[in-house]
Amino acid sequence: LKKFDELERVSQLYKGLMNQIKQLLKGIFELSATHKSFGDMFASIASREEQKKASQAFSKFGEAHRQIDKYAHSLLKTLKPVKNIFLLRRF
Repeated sequence: LKKFDELERVSQLYKGLMNQIKQLLKGIFELSATHKSFGDMFASIASREEQKKASQAFSKFGEAHRQIDKYAHSLLKTLKPVKNIFLLRRF
């Protein structure tokens, strides 16, 4: 009976871990979409800016946000097998 209780606690621990991982991956995805939107917005501002230095600054800032989006997608692609492992196991 003690062993069963211990296994039940471990099972609950893994269920909580799975939920945390799902929420983390969802948060990373949503944040990357926000960075992409910021990048697009700053690029749009850069294209309309009359001052050359300001236009370059907005363009760099926009590109930096787009790169963050690309890195986040790369991270999600790398972590996808981990997510799949947790989804396959139904504790």
